[in-house]
Amino acid sequence: TLEEAQDFLNGETLVPYFHSFLLTSTLLCETFRLEESIRIKDSMRIAELRKKVPGTARKAVKICRKVAYERVETYRLIGIYHWICGNQKKGVKWWEKALQESDRLGAGVERAMTLVEVASRFSQQNSRYREIDHMTIDGMKEEAQRIYNRVDKR
Repeated sequence: TLEEAQDFLNGETLVPYFHSFLLTSTLLCETFRLEESIRIKDSMRIAELRKKVPGTARKAVKICRKVAYERVETYRLIGIYHWICGNQKKGVKWWEKALQESDRLGAGVERAMTLVEVASRFSQQNSRYREIDHMTIDGMKEEAQRIYNRVDKR
């Protein structure tokens, strides 16, 4: 499990490239555990994860300064965290960072994944947002589909 991996690594020096995978995986699991806890209204778990996720996110961002490979995914997950905690504005800012970084790095698949996530979140009934980077929800879905089709042809 991720907890066992973290226990094993406590006190060990890990190459940033490998550490980035551990932190991104941990951030992914914690974020989606938080979302599930919110869905089932598990207040104890929600409180625990709302304290835990920001620390993991800070560590992941710090490592991603050195390792570009996980940067877009990390920004996307931090956006999800803020969104599910009710801070839509902060979530959108992190997703904008993820999209800008995906363009800068030429990370098409990560861009498509971010667009699909954002379109899904913006489609929710409680969303105050309908577009990002001058793209509507339909525009995001179309661009993501174009990217996936381009990757399929390779």
